[in-house]
Amino acid sequence: MPEQKIDDVTIRCEKLPAREAQRLLLRLGKMLGPALESVAYLQSVSGDEDVERVTAAILGDVLAKADVDQADALLTQLIEAAQIKSVKSGGYEPIVFDHHFQDNLIGAWKVAGFVLKVNFADFFGAATDSIFGAMAATSRQSRNSNA
Repeated sequence: MPEQKIDDVTIRCEKLPAREAQRLLLRLGKMLGPALESVAYLQSVSGDEDVERVTAAILGDVLAKADVDQADALLTQLIEAAQIKSVKSGGYEPIVFDHHFQDNLIGAWKVAGFVLKVNFADFFGAATDSIFGAMAATSRQSRNSNA
């Protein structure tokens, strides 16, 4: 089962059952549909500034048009497909959004990106790293400039 260190915790995620993955992909397609051409273009972009610029445009377009409840449900479904390694027991446990991301909302987006990468790398390729990594960086920059 694929694992990834995200911030200071280890996350693992197995591939979703085919029907569940199909439904999730269709929901993602509805949300990302208007930006899919830009997502495909993002894979060919080089240079950090260009990647950040294109990513910001994609995210702005997607989030501006997204229904808040649908976007929240989608993010929650992605996150709940993963498990987090317990510091106490060393075993894995389900992720509880309000508990595990109380002080780290950026981490939630990183986990969602990891789940997308595990389940849909053939559809999104390296774009998942670019999109979710840029979201985290943009969020950090915004938070630091407001401090």
